[in-house]
Amino acid sequence: MADVLGNVSDCAEGNDRVWVEASLLDSSSYSSGVIAQLNRLESLGCDVKVVVQKGAGRDTLLAKGIASSDVRCDGYSHNKVIVLDAKYAGQWRKAVFVGSYNLTENSATRANDAMLRVINGWVTNRYIEQFRQLWANPRACD
Repeated sequence: MADVLGNVSDCAEGNDRVWVEASLLDSSSYSSGVIAQLNRLESLGCDVKVVVQKGAGRDTLLAKGIASSDVRCDGYSHNKVIVLDAKYAGQWRKAVFVGSYNLTENSATRANDAMLRVINGWVTNRYIEQFRQLWANPRACD
C-alpha cells in the first residue's frame, strides 16, 4: 500500500483526494511506511483523510503525525479502501483500491489478503460518496 501511495505524485484543487478506510492498522514498520506516505501526500497539498475501525489505529496515526482533523474512527467499519483522485502513476486519475488488505505487517507478509485496483471515474465516484457518508457520520471506535 505504501507503494500505491508512493505513485501519487501531485494533487491540485479538485483532484486532491487521498482517502483511506482501514479496518486494522498496527504500529509495525509496514504501517509506518504507509503513514509516512500519507504525511508526504499531506505536504504536497493532498486532501488526506483516514477512517479506521480501532482506537489503537487512530492513536498510531496521530502519534505518527497525521492531524486529528484528518482522522475519524468508526467501530462498525470493516472497510479496506483507498480512494485516489490525484496524479497517480503519471496521470491525473480517479482510482479506487478495494479488498481484504489490512494495513498491518501480517497482511503484508503472511496473510493472503488482496486489493483490486479500478481506474474508472464512475466507480471511484461511488466510493467517494460512500466515504463522505462514513466521514460525516462516524460511530464510536472499537
